[in-house]
Amino acid sequence: MRTNGLKACIVALAAVGALFVDTVPAGEKSPARDSRQVETATYSTPEIGAVAAIMAEASADGCVQLGTATDPQSQANAFRGNVYSIPVDATVSEIKMDLKFDGQVQLTWSIHECTTASTNIMCTLIWSKPKAESGNGTRKVYSSGPVCIPDPQGQCQSLPPDKNYLIGVAWMGDPLVQSLRGLLQNELVVGALAVTVPLPEPIGPRTPFPREYFMEVCFAPFKGACCDPATTKCGDILEANCSGVGSHFFGELTSCTPISCQFGACCLPCGGCAPGYSTQACESAGGTWQGPGVTCPVAPATDADLCPVVTGACCHGGANATCDEICIDNCLDPNGIYNGVYLGDETTCDINPCVGACCTRDLGCIDDTEAFCTAQAVGRFKGLGTTCDDLDAADQCGGACCQESVAVQGETLCTFMPSRDLCTDGPNYKNSTYLGDTVACPGTPCTITGRGACCWPNGTCQITSQGGCDDGNGSFTAGVTNCANHCVTCCTSGSCKRTASTACAGTVAADLDSCIPNLCSEPTGACCFADASCDSAADTAARCEAVGGRFEQGSDCTACPGLGACCRPNETCEDLMTLDECNFAGGGFSPGETCTSLTTPCPQRRACCMPDDGLCYFILEDHCLDIAGIPQEEFTVCSSFMCQGACCSAQGVCTIKSGAACATLPGSYLGLDPDAKCHPDITCPTGACCTETGCQMLTEDGCTWAEGIYSGNGIACDSPQSVCPGACCAADGTCTQDSYDSCTIAGGTYRGVDTTCDTGTCPTGACCTGGAAASCEIRTEEGCPDHLINYAGDRTTCSPNICIALIDSIPPSGAIDARQRMEPDGSSPADSITVTFDGPAVGIRSFDFTIDLFGPPDPPPFINDVLPGPDTNSVILVLTQPLDGPGWTRLRYDPTSSETCLGALPADVDGDGTATVGDIAVLKDCISGVSACELWQCDIDRSGQCTPADILRAIDLLEGAGVYDPWADVAIMTTCPVR
Repeated sequence: MRTNGLKACIVALAAVGALFVDTVPAGEKSPARDSRQVETATYSTPEIGAVAAIMAEASADGCVQLGTATDPQSQANAFRGNVYSIPVDATVSEIKMDLKFDGQVQLTWSIHECTTASTNIMCTLIWSKPKAESGNGTRKVYSSGPVCIPDPQGQCQSLPPDKNYLIGVAWMGDPLVQSLRGLLQNELVVGALAVTVPLPEPIGPRTPFPREYFMEVCFAPFKGACCDPATTKCGDILEANCSGVGSHFFGELTSCTPISCQFGACCLPCGGCAPGYSTQACESAGGTWQGPGVTCPVAPATDADLCPVVTGACCHGGANATCDEICIDNCLDPNGIYNGVYLGDETTCDINPCVGACCTRDLGCIDDTEAFCTAQAVGRFKGLGTTCDDLDAADQCGGACCQESVAVQGETLCTFMPSRDLCTDGPNYKNSTYLGDTVACPGTPCTITGRGACCWPNGTCQITSQGGCDDGNGSFTAGVTNCANHCVTCCTSGSCKRTASTACAGTVAADLDSCIPNLCSEPTGACCFADASCDSAADTAARCEAVGGRFEQGSDCTACPGLGACCRPNETCEDLMTLDECNFAGGGFSPGETCTSLTTPCPQRRACCMPDDGLCYFILEDHCLDIAGIPQEEFTVCSSFMCQGACCSAQGVCTIKSGAACATLPGSYLGLDPDAKCHPDITCPTGACCTETGCQMLTEDGCTWAEGIYSGNGIACDSPQSVCPGACCAADGTCTQDSYDSCTIAGGTYRGVDTTCDTGTCPTGACCTGGAAASCEIRTEEGCPDHLINYAGDRTTCSPNICIALIDSIPPSGAIDARQRMEPDGSSPADSITVTFDGPAVGIRSFDFTIDLFGPPDPPPFINDVLPGPDTNSVILVLTQPLDGPGWTRLRYDPTSSETCLGALPADVDGDGTATVGDIAVLKDCISGVSACELWQCDIDRSGQCTPADILRAIDLLEGAGVYDPWADVAIMTTCPVR
């Protein structure tokens, strides 16, 4: 759509839109959902003039119905829309149009930003979307689909606020419904009026079509602040995501700053404890919040221990006649079994409070239920808990009322009226007379006496009795039966009286229709305005004030002074002041202006915070600066804690205090910044503080006040990073008091905060630092290299020296044991290994050795005993079972990491790593003495000597005879595997 076409369209829209201006009350608005506003503006030539703002309420899906019209467009290439102002940052997500047509139509949705320049109205297209649609003659809402206003980077953005937009839809294609053609007579319809503004009928020379068509603009929802128990924090999220139990949504466009989210137990109105509620959610539920971090009772305690149930008298039943003592929610629940009237907390049903005084026609006043009272003719119930004895004179139960019939001249009827006030003229009777309280109606027709017209001071007239008129300070004229044009305002020597015109002894004030207030006694003068105009008809102060002018007593309209708006020093504005009056008040004078027409409004007082004592004054900004205060935002007023900030005590507790009060704690004051308040995101970090009395968790400032040494935020007293001294053990067992860092840098072992160098703090023992006998040293366990292996234990010594090295074994390292692994009966015989060290083998223990297997058995053997060897440097290690094969066993002496490695393969006599028939020949040579062999080579049956029986046992092993596994051709590695 071209710009020139848009301009023509807008001008045409303005012409039709002018028909609607008078239908919109000035300043009247309807509420908009979640602060979204849509204002309708009518364009006039040559400049834009905004008509009264119209805010349309959004539906549940976030759509605002911009307006209705009784006819759709009927021409091709037609445009429908109007100019809107959207004064908040809002994301338009969709545009909808309600249309009715037949055939194929090309719909084009568009948004234009409109401005004025000189005499031209300029609208620039910022978004459009064409879309082909098919109609079948029925009404249907057509959608533009998603709306994306691209920014320079091509990203979707919101409509900038405080601008005017032309939002509309155009269509091309087949004509609309034939029956609608010609109705508009080439006029464009304003298709976006607010739904609260009815269309005048008719618009132009056309016949209104009896249907409505509308356009909608849909907005994406805004995020808002949410206190969420699941995260125990405040987050800016959508309302749909703030639905957890105990959560509270503050509304769209709200912010978490400076909202404080705290969570704790909520005592519900009728008892019961709900855990983890935010303060706001508890209040919304009508409950009582118990404080931050408070939890609901845990068995055997009950909810009643924290949340006792408060009850009161509840009147319920069809006539509120039954009384039960229950809680307020159960009593008032409209969907519950009571739905009654709650008489207050801790009220009781001891004396039935569910009855009251009842005024009846025939029985007078009785104390009974509301049900009984309303069942009586003309019964009037005075309220629960009232009694007939307590009724005052103004609330008594009435009496007989005599009324004259309108239909039948002279006919009268007596009716019991519950009060004097109710004995008035009705639709069927006139001229009533109240016969008196507690007076019963006579059996014969009653007589109307003493009736006439009563002129009341407020200007009204009533036919009543003289007594009733006198009681109300009225002017009574007897015998008058028609009030029409009877009463006038009569001014007599400054007094005012509403009376009959014939009874006025003074001057009839025809322009006055009431004596409230008394305008007769007011002096006259001129009524002047800021624009230099004068209203001669408003000749009294009250009349002038009523029309918003300034009254100049004794003057006429030729003597009005120059008036204007005056901004007083207290930042208030006063209209209709003279220059001299404004100067005398020390204000700024704007001649010919009113306070509402000022381009720059008068400044306003604001909260002024005194930074030290936390006091707040509501004064001018300049005055605040004069007294070294801190001015707050304009229009802010003083409130609790506004001028106080977060104060961190030495122990890290955050409280709201003034700077001076914080200093006396002593504490650390965070200042008056609105964000510097105590809430979950404001923390008072503490750390280990080392003083002469020990370690405490204090803030850094608190540690300084305590004359201590601060370790750092978050470092606990028992943390290694604490600077507090403790026992430090050197490798040789000496002890000093030092910090963790100093101790570890020196190669020592830190024993912990507040530990001392008492006896036993740094135990020592024998430590093997090498393979030679001279390599035993007394050290602490931590100071012993590879202490899990080389440390002999606390209080062990180097005499005897356990740090000797294993240098030989029987069988020797690398040999393969050819003996059987079990006896013929299936049992495993014991086995032993003789090991030799490079020094005296004294104090050798079984747990000084580690056995590593490279093959069976499973479970592996272990050392059952350590026996003296053939010499002082040897010991015999008794195993629980023989070394099994095929595989290798590494035996390591842990204190010096020295070792021997032994192979096991039954029948492998020659030790080549494979058991074969050839080993029988080698075994024969061993037994016959041809070859020299060791017992582990030839004592196959473990008899302790090599005999021909070993040949038979070797054959059994190779063949797998009896309980033996077959070992023929079984092989192992020829050398011990590398670790």
